Amino acid sequence: MPRTIVTTSFLRQSLFQGARRTLLWAVIDESVLHRRIGGPEIMCEQIAAVLATMEDNRYISVQIVPRDVTVTAGLSGAFAIASAEGAADTVYVDCAVEGHVTDHPRDVAEICTHFEELRTEALPPRASIDLMTKVMATWKQT
Repeated sequence: MPRTIVTTSFLRQSLFQGARRTLLWAVIDESVLHRRIGGPEIMCEQIAAVLATMEDNRYISVQIVPRDVTVTAGLSGAFAIASAEGAADTVYVDCAVEGHVTDHPRDVAEICTHFEELRTEALPPRASIDLMTKVMATWKQT
């Protein structure tokens, strides 16, 4: 009997569809748009996929921290903040060895402060879309 394999990508994407959509605010460094992972075609496809997702879903926002920002709260490492109705916020902090999940109020407050600092350094969503479109065009010329 054939098995159905559901990929992690599909599961992640399903969070942003349907009646109870997940809100996602992402802040990324501009350098990831320029760091070659695969060939130029793959880079274009990846940026195009992010742009399409943002255009199709008002619950998703991606902001870019420009390359010329010299000091940023994000240099301490990647993190994620999860909020759910009726539950305490939880944070995931990534490091080179392993990730750490906590809902300790002090840790959550510190990570939330880092996130707000990053958002103030990042371009607004519309300007971020414009930058991603411009970078995608440079990959097409490569």
